[in-house]
Amino acid sequence: MGSTQKGYHLPADAPPLVTDTLTVTGCSQGIGRALCTLVLSKGHRLVATARNPTTGLSYLPESTPSSQLLKLPLDVTSRSSIDAALDASIAHFGRLDVIVNNAGMFIYGNTENTDEADGRAVFETNFWGPMTITQRAVGIMRDVNPKSPSCDGAQGGVILNVTSFGGRVAVAGSAFYDASKVGLEAFTECMAQEVKPEWNIHLSCIQPGGVRTGFISGRKRIDEHPAYKGFEGTLQIVERYFDDPQTPESWNTPESMAEGIYETVSSDKEIPRRVPLGHDAWTVLMADHERTGRELEAGKDLQ
Repeated sequence: MGSTQKGYHLPADAPPLVTDTLTVTGCSQGIGRALCTLVLSKGHRLVATARNPTTGLSYLPESTPSSQLLKLPLDVTSRSSIDAALDASIAHFGRLDVIVNNAGMFIYGNTENTDEADGRAVFETNFWGPMTITQRAVGIMRDVNPKSPSCDGAQGGVILNVTSFGGRVAVAGSAFYDASKVGLEAFTECMAQEVKPEWNIHLSCIQPGGVRTGFISGRKRIDEHPAYKGFEGTLQIVERYFDDPQTPESWNTPESMAEGIYETVSSDKEIPRRVPLGHDAWTVLMADHERTGRELEAGKDLQ
């Protein structure tokens, strides 16, 4: 379904004081870390979160004034932690203009042999966490932001849920990760269709390709089921690809992903429902789009 909203621009007070506020989850490494560094360099106000901000956010300059930076603990699997972080953000800055749900976890291996607890843990972090934050953020952007003395009480904001090209194209071995991202994309699209255009709330899915972080190398590995011993399939090929130390050299840098996210909310253009980042993500998604078209064409008479 098409969007009925106009382009979004970050609200700001009279130059040079820029007082829009961006909140980022999963800031201890990778995309989140790069985005926090970029946001501060642009002069915006930042709420940076991590499970343990003392260690996870130590890279942020201590000289940054509290009027620009708020560091908070956040466990996205805990409703009380989410509520506490959002409440503290509002108490400190008075409004939230952009929220980037970036925190995530990844397990990889044989789907049949994946323990239920491991699968549920992925969904708690990758789906239920950003879902809960998104639900609260919509209310904040609609009801709280207009009461803020900064940014002329502008209503609205942007919610960016970081998914993956795996949110559209599943890969063997990452069933629970990809399923959680598919769910988050569907949830985001539903919410985007439900909000009133006059609220000026925009929701979008950021779909990164491979990124040079410890996210893949630090994955939890699922033991292979004995029935698959000796089998050479897609799962085994992908796992070797992940384990090859040369593989990350072809991936995107966290900084380029952060630039893409920032451009999405600062270009004053309509925010797409989905934003693929990286040539690899675009290539995979376009190939799947073409494959889907062929399948639809082949099945159009099966009515």
